[in-house]
Amino acid sequence: MVAAMPTTDGAGVHIHRAIGTPALRHLDPFLLLDHLHSTGTDRVAGFPDHPHRGMCTLTYMLRGSMQHRDSMGHRDTVHAGGIQWMQAAHGVIHAEMPQPDDGELLGFQLWLNLPAAAKLSAPAYSQHQAADLPYWQQRDGNQNWSMRLLLGSHAGHHAPVQDAHTDALLLDVRLGDLHGADPHKGSQQELVLPWRSDHTGFAYCYEGNVALAGQTLPARHLLPLPATNRLVLSSQQSARLLLASGRPLREPIVQGGPFVMNTQAEIVQAIADYRNGTLTRMTA
Repeated sequence: MVAAMPTTDGAGVHIHRAIGTPALRHLDPFLLLDHLHSTGTDRVAGFPDHPHRGMCTLTYMLRGSMQHRDSMGHRDTVHAGGIQWMQAAHGVIHAEMPQPDDGELLGFQLWLNLPAAAKLSAPAYSQHQAADLPYWQQRDGNQNWSMRLLLGSHAGHHAPVQDAHTDALLLDVRLGDLHGADPHKGSQQELVLPWRSDHTGFAYCYEGNVALAGQTLPARHLLPLPATNRLVLSSQQSARLLLASGRPLREPIVQGGPFVMNTQAEIVQAIADYRNGTLTRMTA
């Protein structure tokens, strides 16, 4: 189990980082998980123009909204419950700026690795609001839960974003308290899920606490999941967590800030390409 580390990023926005720290550098194919939860003035500064190469980002907003603009010409705003997906690949320069009238920001950014063969492929971007994402729930005795599918496929549901390189899955799970008042408060809520034993997986709790894999996971903690075909989650209170899995790439990971490649020489080249203005230019 790993505690998310308080830090800052962008123009000084306070975040908690669960993957991408000295305690958990990578969890192949996952490179970074940031938990943004701010009500302070630091949120307004946001994440101004910065480059990426060799990886993908998924931004998920729960409260507040985030405006995206990039060197591919996209300019969109994702609102609460929506996602933004960006395959940086060969190179993208983008900015993610919280909207100044939002009183609170709550969201996440997850980075996924790209295989060596795709690191210099064409970049891509898409955005999907809450209504575009599969959502289902059950409310019956101790089966009091809801799920939103952010990435990949699960239980016959398919998100609008599929990552063919890692077959990644990302779920936002809530146990109990579906409608603001939990009639089963104090009783144990339970959820049983089929799982991929051949994939790398993790659970990140961000509200309450949840029991799984023989441990109790408190808020702002991440648990790498053991190889299993079945996950059992339970909680005596309302709890919210992210569940993720992905096929490991098992390739060398060399990271230089926003660039993730396979060798140090490729990182040096990415920095040079950014400085000379060719990071975002594709050659035939």
